[in-house]
Amino acid sequence: MQQALAIKYQQLHPLLKVAIYVGTNYGLIFLTQFVGPLGEMAVNIFLCLSVIFFTKFILTLEGRKLDEIGWRPLNNHHWKQLITGTVVGMCMLVTAAFIVKWQTGFRWENANLPSLKIAGAFVAVFASAYVQELAFRGYPFQLLLKKYGLWPAQIIIALLFGLMHLDGGMSAIDVASTMFTTGIGSLIFALAYLKTKNLALPVGIHFGWNFLQLLLPRHPSMNGKGIVKIAAGSFDASKLNTLTWILPYTLIMAVVGIWLITAWKRLTLEA
Repeated sequence: MQQALAIKYQQLHPLLKVAIYVGTNYGLIFLTQFVGPLGEMAVNIFLCLSVIFFTKFILTLEGRKLDEIGWRPLNNHHWKQLITGTVVGMCMLVTAAFIVKWQTGFRWENANLPSLKIAGAFVAVFASAYVQELAFRGYPFQLLLKKYGLWPAQIIIALLFGLMHLDGGMSAIDVASTMFTTGIGSLIFALAYLKTKNLALPVGIHFGWNFLQLLLPRHPSMNGKGIVKIAAGSFDASKLNTLTWILPYTLIMAVVGIWLITAWKRLTLEA
């Protein structure tokens, strides 16, 4: 039965394969609501394991193995890429935070966050960042890259990645902003994969940004989970504009993107 299913699956159009894979992962996200009462860490770990097993199943249908998509660090070099990516992601967030701090004039105060909560947040955010990279820059991006080339693969995955971050309560401006920022992030994470042929570097960058974003808020609405909280500052609507949020983010991502593209081209030429 599995052999017949494998034959049928291999005959599907690549875009249909991506739709099945991503659609099923969205379904897995829906199922996490049943473990929601156990907390964010349990939810993200459940989702992470679910996506890993589903990805393994899909690759089995194609006669492939998980290691072919770089799903885990295989050597010390990959572990160094994970650590490097984490540091890079954190530096990016700190830079963005200080730009917003300079523009709005806010200050940080100690939030007295318990160490246990920080440890729990570390695990939860890492699992979240990992599962997103596996689900988007893993099988679907690599399949599209092989079938259609770099930019079609980048654009399709960036759109799918952005859609995952939307919710029904967003305004049109919020939707556009989210699609733009997550789209840029998707491009950077994909370039990180292309540089290394492993998900360690993009996972590190994604995790470093998200984890420090949680601990180092840039807006009063983010207070409550971080090691510090925002006090004072001018956060009226007139200040929360493109110059405050989108432009700094874009510039920071552009710098990282240039670094990744340069390194990728250099490695390609050396190979």
